[in-house]
Amino acid sequence: MTQKVDEVLRVLETLSDSEAQEVARYLRKRLLAHPLESKWNTQWELILDAIARSEDISQRGLRGLIAEAAFESRVVASLVGWKQVPVVGERPYDFKLESTTVANLAVTIQVKLQRMEKGIPLLASNSLRCYPDDFFIVEVQKTRNGEDGEGKTRPYRFGEFDILAVSMHPSTADWSKFMYTVGNWLLPRAKAGEEKQIKVLQPVSGVPDDVWTDNLSVCIGWFLGKEKRTVFDVASAQTKYRDLMKELRDKREAEKKILRDRERAEKAEKKAQAKKEGLSKSLSPTLFDGLKE
Repeated sequence: MTQKVDEVLRVLETLSDSEAQEVARYLRKRLLAHPLESKWNTQWELILDAIARSEDISQRGLRGLIAEAAFESRVVASLVGWKQVPVVGERPYDFKLESTTVANLAVTIQVKLQRMEKGIPLLASNSLRCYPDDFFIVEVQKTRNGEDGEGKTRPYRFGEFDILAVSMHPSTADWSKFMYTVGNWLLPRAKAGEEKQIKVLQPVSGVPDDVWTDNLSVCIGWFLGKEKRTVFDVASAQTKYRDLMKELRDKREAEKKILRDRERAEKAEKKAQAKKEGLSKSLSPTLFDGLKE
């Protein structure tokens, strides 16, 4: 910074809030507006006010757009060895990257926002009890309904995108935080005939593991390696969960049985004691009368 700028900044630090607002209004006239402000003939303050008063469903869509913009500016822009190419028309992915070192090598990426419910990040265990308590949920489906010769088009089909990027802003408050996995590792729909479609609610780990990573380059390597994995073994987890629930039920039943046996023993002991005391009382006068004679 120049000496003049330093001096201006020092003066700005001494201004009151109202004085700073006056300076801001002046600078707004001097600085170039964002292209969207020019297109809509308005200022960013009014746009933000409109967003703030909108319904949650509208804000949810805008947060998704912010996630895409953040991915482009904070992840793709600094990715080494790959360049972004335009996505033309309606595609089942948001980004396409081409290798700058290997000819005819490209990957497609779908960006989704971590699911929230009532303003709070949705835990995976709220969707399916066998999911780990520290997993979250991402909703993987298209915005619009529709059908074609293969069925409904709102669900994504396996192969429509290579990598899923999940914005973890809801749980981290950081737009630069993403978790990545390979598209073909996602869970399929369970209904017969829909196995080629991707399950809508997918579990996502908040920390890196063997199927989720916070490094896009690592995930690209996974995809190119063509390994077969799954983001979560639901069948195995459900079996373990059922076994655990059975173990807990058996333990509770055993504890209840011990308690019932203890109560029965205590009742029997009290009954025997009462009988003994009753017999003692009935014999005492007879013995006393015999002694008197």
